Parts: sequence; C-alpha cells; structure tokens
Amino acid sequence: MIARLSPRLTNCLAASFAFAFLLQNPTDAQAQSTIAKASDGENADIAVDPEGEETVWATQADVASPDKFFLPTIANLPNGNVASAVETFRAETVARLEQPYGMDFLPDGRLLVTEGTPGRLRIVEAGVLQSKPVDAIPLGPELSDHFKRRLLDVAVHPTNGWIYLTSAEGLETGPGARLVLSRGHIRDNQWVDGEILLQLDTPSTAGARIAFDPEGHVYVGTIDAEPEVEGGPNQAQDLSTPGGKILRLMPDGSVPPDNPFLDRQDAYPYVWAYGIRAPLGLAFDNKGRLWDSENGPRGGDELNLIQRGKNYGWPVITWGHPYDETPTVSRVDQEGMEQPVVSWTPSPAVAGAAYHHGGVFPNWEGSIFVTSLKQMTLYRITFDGDRMNLMETMLVGSDRLRDVDVDEAGRVYVITDGGTLFRLVPAEAD
Repeated sequence: MIARLSPRLTNCLAASFAFAFLLQNPTDAQAQSTIAKASDGENADIAVDPEGEETVWATQADVASPDKFFLPTIANLPNGNVASAVETFRAETVARLEQPYGMDFLPDGRLLVTEGTPGRLRIVEAGVLQSKPVDAIPLGPELSDHFKRRLLDVAVHPTNGWIYLTSAEGLETGPGARLVLSRGHIRDNQWVDGEILLQLDTPSTAGARIAFDPEGHVYVGTIDAEPEVEGGPNQAQDLSTPGGKILRLMPDGSVPPDNPFLDRQDAYPYVWAYGIRAPLGLAFDNKGRLWDSENGPRGGDELNLIQRGKNYGWPVITWGHPYDETPTVSRVDQEGMEQPVVSWTPSPAVAGAAYHHGGVFPNWEGSIFVTSLKQMTLYRITFDGDRMNLMETMLVGSDRLRDVDVDEAGRVYVITDGGTLFRLVPAEAD
C-alpha cells in the first residue's frame, strides 16, 4: 500500500489498513505467530506482550511459560515475483534459526546473526548457515524476565574491524537484567580479544540496538520502564539514569568529549538524546542522520530523527495511551520536546530499521526500511528533507519481523521471531 498524504494522516491510514487486512484475511503465519486457544473451548486467557504491544491468545500454562510467545514458525512469504511501487522483487528463504534478534555484515560479506534466548552468534556464508555457532561468546547468568534473551544485537564497526555485541544477564538481587555492551573479534570461529565497554541495569531485554556514525562513535538505545506495566520508576526524563536514552560512546567505550550533558554533574555522561521509550531499531542514513524506530504504548509507535541533546518526550507526550481502562486524553506536544517524523496509530509494533543505499534495487535508494511485529509488515519510507513523503507497506502477514539489514549489493535481509532469515532479491525474468 502506498500513501502520498500528510505524514500524520498517512501513518494512520497505513496502519489501519494493514490491521483491517489481517482481521479479514488471516494467514497461516498470523495463526502460527499467536498462541493456540485453550482446548476446553473459547475461554482462553489474554496475555499482553509488553514488547510488541500485541494481545495474543494464551492458555494458563502459556502465561506461566512466556517463552512460548516465540514459537518456531515458517514465514508466509509470497511466491514468485512481487511488484512493489518502484521495484519488482522476490523473497527467498536463506536459513532457519532459533529466535534471531540482530544481524550485521562482516566486510567479507558474511552475515552475523544473534540467536537471543540460546545466546548464540551464528555465521551465514555464501547464503548458507554454518553448522557451528561462534565459540566462547561472553554471557552472564541466565535471565528470569519475560523474554529471556541473552544475546541481543550485533554490529560490525565500519573502520576498526571490531565486532560489538549487546547481551543481557540476570541480576542476583531480583527482577530485571544487566545490559552489557562488549566488543571482540572472531578468529577460527572463536570469540577472542573480548572487552566489556559498558554495563547498566535495564527493566527489559528489549532494544539494545547498536549503530555507528560516520566518525565511528558507538550508539546504543536503551528501553525505559513503563510504570503501569513494569512497576518501575520512569527514567526517560531523568538525565542521571541510562534508561530511555540514546547513548553515545567512543569506540573504546570512553565518553566522547562533545557529548551534550557533560557540563551537568548529575547527568549520565553517555546520554546523547533522551525521552525515549523502547528503541527497537537504530540506523544511520547516507547524510549521517540517526533514525530510531520506537515502540509506543497503545498507539504512538514512532520513527524519530535523533539529534544531539534533544528530548523526545516520553512519557510526558505521546500519541499512545496507557495500559489501563481509565479514559485518558494523551498529551501530544510540549515546548522543548520533539515530534516524531512518523507516528503510527494503531501501533504496528515497529522493530528493526535499516537505510537502503541502492545497488540491485536502485529505486529504493534513500529509503528507510522498518519492520513490524504485531502487523507482521515491512515498511519502506521515503523523505523530503526531514519529513516523510511516502510510506509503502510490503509483505503484510508474513510473520513477526524482528530486524532488517541491507548487504553491499542492495539485497534486503529480514529475520523473524519465528526463526526465518529471508532476503529480497531482484525478480527473475519472465
């Protein structure tokens, strides 16, 4: 679906159409990505997936075992050539993995993929998943949170060759997790030269995406606790805490001397931007601009253009609504707080993001691709300056799409919560 309307109206129409389509046209992938109803009839309980904002059917046993939210599924990919707005492509399955979360390409073209709950780093070479995971990946104690993800994002530094990982480990003192940013190299399928750069407590093992700017600085997105769900204090507006922020580090983990809040003794020194809720995607474009795809609460998913020292409003302003039954009018603007470039209501539960540089799909150059979990959709968004001028909806109903990346040739790679790694390649000749 394509829209060329105002950004706000475009966002609402695109999300509403996709939601209505899924309700009227359930797919195998949609059915497989939800929990089956209880065998004793229609009285299954409702459980809320706090990352993905999705209500799914679950039995009492499933509520007690939330890891079942990510059952293995086969992505419902289209057969043959698909004509999008400006390119024709086909989708082909590359590999099957276990709960993949993040991916990035090595300079030699091999693809690194993290498997979240098992805590494995896998290598795809020449389109083939290698049988053995990378050995000696640094992992701490197992987690007790909803997702139990141990290994999160992976990103390869564009100039120095280091491989950066975010991982999560359990806390001895109670619920929550410790987020760890580390780096190392892979030699003979072994993780070597490992260094821990940053450790911080987090309410959830979501987000933790990594990106690099043209100067080589390291950016990490951190999630904020939502008080009515997690029961924790809000951190996004508190500059002294790392939660609900975009953090910026030097490649070795030290504090950059030009970070915006170093003149404040009470500020966490790595903060680059704040007022962030749940940043599930980070991507730089060819102009060196940082884009953040972010989950809102009920409604209000966002694509933000992240700038130095700016406040993105959460939870003071939002286009979403709290997770309770109290009638509430959300505050949507306030002086000194940034508006999203794109806002989705209803929320499709946006996740990974990637910039497209052209290559085999020259007409996609300059687009930002954003995946979604709840709507099981891939969005392609184009811009006029810093304003959206087109949103295309692709692969509706395929599966919960977790992350997206683009290889050097311009092929688009996508991983799903159900365990499929697939890619979009040029169409075959008729």
